[in-house]
Amino acid sequence: MKDTKNSENREINHYPELNSPLADKHIVDDRFLESLDEWVWEMDVNGIHTYSNRAVEKILGYKVEEVVGFSTTKLWHRLSHKKSSFDYFKRTLASGKGWLGATTYFGHKDGSIKILDSSAIPIYYKDGSLAGYRGIDRDITKKKENEKELYMRQKGFRMINKVLRHDIANNLNVINSAIRLFEQDKDLGLIEEIKKYLEQSFNLISDMSKLEDYMEINKETRIIELRDVIQKVAEKFSSINIELKGDCGIIADEMIYSVFDNLFSNAIRHGEADRIIINIEKQAKYNVIHVADNGKGIPDTIKDQVFEEGFKYGSKGNMGLGTFIIKSTLERYGGRLEIKDNLPQGTIFKIILPREPQ
Repeated sequence: MKDTKNSENREINHYPELNSPLADKHIVDDRFLESLDEWVWEMDVNGIHTYSNRAVEKILGYKVEEVVGFSTTKLWHRLSHKKSSFDYFKRTLASGKGWLGATTYFGHKDGSIKILDSSAIPIYYKDGSLAGYRGIDRDITKKKENEKELYMRQKGFRMINKVLRHDIANNLNVINSAIRLFEQDKDLGLIEEIKKYLEQSFNLISDMSKLEDYMEINKETRIIELRDVIQKVAEKFSSINIELKGDCGIIADEMIYSVFDNLFSNAIRHGEADRIIINIEKQAKYNVIHVADNGKGIPDTIKDQVFEEGFKYGSKGNMGLGTFIIKSTLERYGGRLEIKDNLPQGTIFKIILPREPQ
């Protein structure tokens, strides 16, 4: 580890646990460090990198000379750029305890996020004072992505199971009872009841099909022109007036079609809307899409629950498969969704998507 300006040229004991004659030397050959896929580094007590092996270029896209001499916080992803994160990091550096298996979020040079598993031990000057830390970071981005995808799949299958066991079974029981009553009383009103519950069951099956698509689709994202997506989805809803203003390219996959399919379906099925206006705005770092309908609107009391698993509301409520697909897909793109009232009536769904890959 090289001396920094504040080191007063004190000699560092890299391996204080060793007895001489190796206590003041690196016992690991540099050639071995350079052969590792893991990022091996050293930093001083201020978080300034004083050593890095070349694995940092493979993991984060930066050359060694772009890392050594600079604060490690400059490599953090913006998700970590919070005052609390910086304060915690300063306290950790001052503690002299190091860390083990910390999950850290770094920004690749290309702008993407990298999730690293970080461990570090303190190193000291010969006089026993803290000099800094030596650590090793492993790239666990793919592992975390796989874990998230597995969780979403499990969540989706649980929802399908609930629908099969509960909602459709309930509908069939109602239909069966209505048929028996009709056989006795010949009440034509029961036919409408049967039709209603049959429609609900078909809608549930349709939602489950979409959910299966979500769980099975290739998740490779690319730049997609949003206007083309919306126009294609709108062709399925010829009974409703859909207006589109603006355009933008988004980083997405084929599931973006299901996002708008579900938004339009919910506006018609639950909101009973007959008009939808989509307004697309390009901002500095984000694309903002407002999807406004003139339906019945969503009560304030349930706005925070609409996208929860298993949420139901109203006579046409179901297990929320459609809203689950919308929320989980946008989050996978690094985006988010907000809901507010439309004036004089209806609902506005505000979609916020990053303009660069996450």
